[in-house]
Amino acid sequence: MTTNPPLRDRAIDALGQALNAVGYWLPVDGRPTAVDAVLALTAADLEASERRAVTLVERIGDARNWARENLPPEQQLALLAILRGSRPKETP
Repeated sequence: MTTNPPLRDRAIDALGQALNAVGYWLPVDGRPTAVDAVLALTAADLEASERRAVTLVERIGDARNWARENLPPEQQLALLAILRGSRPKETP
């Protein structure tokens, strides 16, 4: 089984290839510093996205609980379909 090199190593290699492709030069020992800066931003964005996802899951759970207590079964199903990203079938 083959394993992929760590993301940081692949990013350092990709940075070197991209710089070479456009004729720019950055010392080899400076490339990890540039990659680390970008990965730090990416990690912060990922963490913020994860927090937003958790908040949305909690809100969907709250909406589902409210629906169970306050809506008739057919409306509950319609709401849950919308929360799942699908539209309920229209009844004539």
